[in-house]
Amino acid sequence: QDFKDANISLRLNYSYDKRYLAELTLAGMGSNKFDTNDRFFFSPAVGASWIISNESFMKEAKAVNFLKLKASFGVLGYTGNTGFFLYQTGWNNNGNYNFFQDQTDHKVSLARWGNPDLTWEKTTQYNIGIDYSVLNGRISGVVDFYTSRTTDLLMEMTIPSLNGYTKTYANVGKTSNIGVDITLNTVNIKSHDFEWTTSINAAWQKDQIDELANGKEDDINNTWFIGEALGVIYDYESDGLWHEEDAAEMAKFNANGHSFSPGMVKPVDQNGDYKIDPNDDRVIIGHTRPRWTFGMTNTFTYKNFDLSVMMYGRFDYM
Repeated sequence: QDFKDANISLRLNYSYDKRYLAELTLAGMGSNKFDTNDRFFFSPAVGASWIISNESFMKEAKAVNFLKLKASFGVLGYTGNTGFFLYQTGWNNNGNYNFFQDQTDHKVSLARWGNPDLTWEKTTQYNIGIDYSVLNGRISGVVDFYTSRTTDLLMEMTIPSLNGYTKTYANVGKTSNIGVDITLNTVNIKSHDFEWTTSINAAWQKDQIDELANGKEDDINNTWFIGEALGVIYDYESDGLWHEEDAAEMAKFNANGHSFSPGMVKPVDQNGDYKIDPNDDRVIIGHTRPRWTFGMTNTFTYKNFDLSVMMYGRFDYM
C-alpha cells in the first residue's frame, strides 16, 4: 500500500479482410487517493471501425484515398486533479513554539475534513467519427463526435464549520457533456524545392452539471448550478458606469446604504428593489472555460529550411 498510482492494461485487436476492425481494452488502475475499499478501478472500452475505402464499390472513387467510419464506447475512472490520501483528515503545520525553555511543541491548525467514502469519478463515453484522405493525400483529417456522462464527481467543497473544518473532498454529483473534435490537414503547394502545408485543429464542448450532493439543488457557496457548466463566473452584472444624469436613480440606491457616485461601476439591480446584495442580484455572467478552442499551423519548407507559423485561440466564454 505504499504506491501512489498504478496502472495495468490489456488490449485485444481483431482485423478481418482489411475492412473491419475491432478492439477491446481492459485497464486496471489503483490510487491511494482513496481508502482501501475503493483503491482499485477496472475500466473497459470497446471500439469498432469500418474501412469503407477498401470496399469494392469504392474502386471507382479515385479521389478518395482513405475513408474509415469508427465508433467506440468506454468507462473511464479518474482520480481528479487532487492530492493523495484525501480520505484522511488533514492538518496544517504552523511552526513551533516553546512552552518552557527546554520544551518545543508544534503549532497545527485544521485543514481538511477526511472522507473515507471517497471513490473514483466514473465517465461513460460514446464516440463516433470519420477519418479521411482525398486527392492523393492533399486533404486529410478527422472528425469525432462524442457524448459522455460523469458520476461521482470528485471536488473540494466547503462545509459548515461546526466541527472546526471548512473544507472537504467529496463525490458531489453528476455531469454530462457533448463535443466535437475536428482536424484538417492540407498540402497547399508542393514542388521540387518548396512545400506549404496547413494543419487546423478545432474543438467544441458543452458541459453541464446534472446533479449535486443534494440532488437538483444548486450549491451557491461553491458556485455549482444545475444545468450550468463547471467553472462559471457568478457575480454582479455591470450596466456600464454611473453618470451625472443618473443622480435621481443613484439617490434611491444610496438611501438603502450604498454610496454610489458618478464614475463608479453601475451594477444591475436584478430584482428592482434598489438594493445590491449577493443573494438577489448575482447572476452567471460567464465561464472560466471556453466553448471553442482553435489552432492552426502553417509550415513552409524550402530546401533545407523550415518555417512554422502557429496561431491558437479560445472563444465563447459566455
